[in-house]
Amino acid sequence: MKIYFFFYFFLLIWYYNVDLEVVGMKKKTNLEISVDEIRRKIKYKKLYNLRNFLMRCILKTGSSIDKASPFLIALFIFAEICILNKNIPIKKDYIYNNAIVQTIDASNGIHLEQIVEKSNNCIEYSTKWQLNSDGLYEREITYYDCSNFITEDSLDIFSMSKEEISNLFVEKGTKKIIKSSLSKNDNMFNNNVIIITSSYISSDKVAKEESTLGNIIYSAAIILGTFVLGLGLDVAKKIFVRKTISESIEEYIPLYLKYTDESLNKLLKINLDNYNYLSNPSDNNRPKIRRLGEKYGK
Repeated sequence: MKIYFFFYFFLLIWYYNVDLEVVGMKKKTNLEISVDEIRRKIKYKKLYNLRNFLMRCILKTGSSIDKASPFLIALFIFAEICILNKNIPIKKDYIYNNAIVQTIDASNGIHLEQIVEKSNNCIEYSTKWQLNSDGLYEREITYYDCSNFITEDSLDIFSMSKEEISNLFVEKGTKKIIKSSLSKNDNMFNNNVIIITSSYISSDKVAKEESTLGNIIYSAAIILGTFVLGLGLDVAKKIFVRKTISESIEEYIPLYLKYTDESLNKLLKINLDNYNYLSNPSDNNRPKIRRLGEKYGK
């Protein structure tokens, strides 16, 4: 950084002091100063062209940044959104969401908690194991919708019969389970059991890897949103800004064109002719004043 600073500092000093010799000349006409300046430009043409090249690069860079500023602002806004969401487009990330905790309470005293991806609140009424006509163990589960269920009501529900539960909640369906033998875990259904499944959103966060399809959709939405917002800002800029920074900058670019021997010699000749005309008013053969219409470079 220090090298760049000193480089630009030197360039600035040189740019503003390169003509100090001419400015400091006393008792010289403007034409004499112009002639001396052109001669110096011919002598140090490479240095002047280097200065002009650097100035053109700086001006064109500034103009390009101003033209792209609406899209750069839109990109910055969406980049902040991605950083806040901790989800970068194109790259598959881990998405952090609040954990959904599912609690399972049974009338026989069992209590379980587990983290699930989707909440599923319901009440189950399971009959006890019974032998059917085929000699197999069989029990029936009836499911009820409990979207309006309040956890504190669980003790009241555990004391209800199936008929009371059916009158209070909407039945969602039934399911039969048939087994030839029972495991140790099946012993919990030796009697009729009421199971209440409820969910709540925890303050804890869980990480889940983003899917490929989700990443494609998210990336496309961010890119499209950036383009649309940038386009809108660009249209607003054209409507409300009378003269943009880029338009002002581009007016100075022709002042830093590349000098050529032909253009400088032609300009020198014009200034010398004009100087001779004004310096010898009594000479009838003096050349007429010529206009300085030629460009400094090409």
